[in-house]
This record gives sequence, structure tokens and C-alpha cells, in this order.
Amino acid sequence: MSRILVVEDESGVRRTIVDWLQAGGYQTLEASAAAAGLAVFAEADPKPDVVLVDIKLPGENGFWLCDQLSQRHGFERVIFITAFFWEEETRLQLAARDKPYFEKPLKFQEIVLPFLRDYLAGGEDAS
Repeated sequence: MSRILVVEDESGVRRTIVDWLQAGGYQTLEASAAAAGLAVFAEADPKPDVVLVDIKLPGENGFWLCDQLSQRHGFERVIFITAFFWEEETRLQLAARDKPYFEKPLKFQEIVLPFLRDYLAGGEDAS
């Protein structure tokens, strides 16, 4: 069973994502900020298969977390979520990292879960 770390500061959104993932058969870990997500990842055994991270977080942002996971742990399987795709800086940062992303509101059953199944099976690398 795949493990997914969800890093989202809005508790209601995080809870909904975790519920959807668990209903889809995934094990989940949670954090409400980037630094906390990095700590959860570091302590997790086994490590998550994917990190699903909101871009706008209190303190450091999701891009920082992505960079830290890569630099400290050699981990690259990060999927971003954002409500701010319209911001030029967000688009530039997403393009620079070449990671999958989903815009909020999430179409979880229709798009996110099918993508995750394929991604974890070694399929698609971008949204």
C-alpha cells in the first residue's frame, strides 16, 4: 500500500484530502507547514511514496519543501496543489521544478486519484 504525505495548512482541506486518499486505499501522513512536513518525512519509516504539498503555506512554502526533500533526502516524487496558478511567480516556479501539479478546487475522484494510481505505478510524470 502506498504512503502519501499531505502538507496543507488549511485543516478542513487537509482532512478532506486525507479522507479521499484513505478511501482510495492509501496510507497517509499529515503536516500543516513545510518545516513540519520535512520533519514528518525525515521521521517516517517507511518513507512516503509521494508528497502532496500545497504551495502557499505559513513560513516556508511548498517549493522550499520540494527543494529540501531533494537536497536532503534525494526525494523527487512531489506533487503540488495550488489555488494560485494565475500568479506568474507560481507558474515560473512550477515550470522550473517540472513536477506534477493540480489546481484547487481539486477534482479528486475524476482527476487526482486516477493520476496518483498511474503515477505510483510508474506512469505519468506531469499533469
